[in-house]
Amino acid sequence: MSILSRLVLYIVLISVFIFIMLFGPNEIFKGTIIEKLYWFITEGALQYLLKLYQIIFRKEFNVNDNVIFRIIYKCRYRFIQAFYLTISTSGIIFFFYTALDRLPNKYLGPIHFVIIPMVIAFLYISFYVACVSDPGVITKENVDAVCKHFKYDYILFSERTCKTCNLIKPARSKHCSSCGHCIAKSDHHCSWINNCVGYLNFRYFLLFLIANVIICLYGCYLCTYLIKARGDSLGLDTGYAINRFTRQLEKIGLKEYSQIMLKEEPILSGLVLFLGASNFIVLGFILYQSYLNIVDGTTSNELAKWGRLENRLMKGETFITKTYVGDQEIKENKKESENKNEKNEKNEQINKNYSNNTTKQRKEKESKPEMTEFYDGIIKNGYRYSIIRSFDDVTNIYNQGIKNNFKEMIFPNVKIFKGKN
Repeated sequence: MSILSRLVLYIVLISVFIFIMLFGPNEIFKGTIIEKLYWFITEGALQYLLKLYQIIFRKEFNVNDNVIFRIIYKCRYRFIQAFYLTISTSGIIFFFYTALDRLPNKYLGPIHFVIIPMVIAFLYISFYVACVSDPGVITKENVDAVCKHFKYDYILFSERTCKTCNLIKPARSKHCSSCGHCIAKSDHHCSWINNCVGYLNFRYFLLFLIANVIICLYGCYLCTYLIKARGDSLGLDTGYAINRFTRQLEKIGLKEYSQIMLKEEPILSGLVLFLGASNFIVLGFILYQSYLNIVDGTTSNELAKWGRLENRLMKGETFITKTYVGDQEIKENKKESENKNEKNEKNEQINKNYSNNTTKQRKEKESKPEMTEFYDGIIKNGYRYSIIRSFDDVTNIYNQGIKNNFKEMIFPNVKIFKGKN
């Protein structure tokens, strides 16, 4: 296998791994090989190892049996973090080892001795902040304030209690089994930072992704012009070569130039290919996450819920939802509700008379339109009840428009997590 083939193979494998770890938890890949590979990497491999241990030693794995096992098991969620630090730091070391003594050159000025450490520092600082930042952990002290801030839409979210935390679950929240907490406006748990991405730290997570894009683009820029300077020193910019098909002397083209420089500069060429592929994947993930949160006003977690709701509505199911409209009922609505109650009582009496001669299916068919007629549009206890028959009837109350969505993402209401309204 040639150097180029091995290099491309390594880059493809690492790029596929990055893609799986970024997009694996997302709804668009639910039920696909991407989701299954993500599960195997994050959870499945460990489960199979524990089963293998049980088969070999005929006992269940106990972390206290061995100090090394205890350390590994305790740090099991940090392996992906370690992998990220390994590949990012290795790339920086390879660059310094190969190119630092060749700066500046005719294409790259001394200003890059200032820019390079700034870009590297930005990457590591944003990574650290994303790892340790509070995603919006819900506690006894702030649960009431968070519930007031995130209103229930009674479509995706309604009053529930988390069985693990024993706390009321605010709208848009989700319990994370990895973190052990309920997270406000939970998007997903990111293995790269070993932290949940939620209401408070989505901005830091996005900043971390942007830092990766910047260092990838900047690295490609530096490596490309270092390779170009090396090619100029070899005379490739003005050189000629014999075309093996026409047997004529021709100016060296891009293909020949790339093949020569791949042999002359394998490390820099590999960095260009790897950084380019990584940048394409990470940039795509940024656009995907930005569209969901800023344009669509939803999260990865909610996208899954919307998908399940749409599927159920397409199967013919109907849902009763309610919207808060105030504490007073309008007299006309009261009269309508009284009339509907009278009609409902009459219909119930008719159903009782025919109960012995009809089947259960016929009862359901007759009662459904009456329930729909009763609930649709009624106002009771400050809530307007509505019937959802199709996905077109659904409104995402959490989508406040691009401007407001972006503002809330960049400047979340931190006070509510201190128990303040």
